Amino acid sequence: MARGTTVHSFKDGAYLAKCQQKTALSAAINGHRSVWPEARMVIKNGMAVFYRDGQATWSCNQDYAAIHFDVSPL
Repeated sequence: MARGTTVHSFKDGAYLAKCQQKTALSAAINGHRSVWPEARMVIKNGMAVFYRDGQATWSCNQDYAAIHFDVSPL
């Protein structure tokens, strides 16, 4: 993929992000332990911030989130 290419453009707002990994172990191996099995995700200015129990636990850009999580609006 060329640098600067956008995979998916989310509108700013709140979403539910579900890990594509089937187990906590596979999620941890892929660096998604703090999101598994699902977490609230807030998109703002192209960045995705994941929340568990009201605390920010992890962040990434929206393209990474689109590729690695099943995302649906809240």
